[in-house]
Amino acid sequence: MSPRRQGARQLLAEAGYPNGFDAGEVIGDTIYGAAIGEPSVNFLQEVGIRTRLRPLERAAFTAGFGEKKLHGLIVATSGAAGNAATRLESFAVSGLTLRLRRLPRHRRALCRAGQRAELRAVRKQLLDRAQQLIYDGWSSSP
Repeated sequence: MSPRRQGARQLLAEAGYPNGFDAGEVIGDTIYGAAIGEPSVNFLQEVGIRTRLRPLERAAFTAGFGEKKLHGLIVATSGAAGNAATRLESFAVSGLTLRLRRLPRHRRALCRAGQRAELRAVRKQLLDRAQQLIYDGWSSSP
């Protein structure tokens, strides 16, 4: 067993799971979800985290993801090019189906201000703050 896998097993044991645990399903679409999900499931199982791969047809996956009806480990990929500003627009500000969460108006304004800022330092500061607000809201929600 590789040192990395041994380290993962040791961390699980230290966390109180010497025999691993059941993590449920790994869900993804039949293309990217399977391509990324299968090696992920294999690695998790090698270190003691029991999972099952559940590939879904792309339309079913997109609908379930967008409606937040999928539960378990989700394999979601994005081919969106760009930087923090364009990613925030795609996944937090716009009305896209795969939007992670709809932000309150003042946070959307912060994201858009970060996109428009001409000075790199100001743009970075605004986008860092927007990302932190998204994280804070995400980690505090049920």
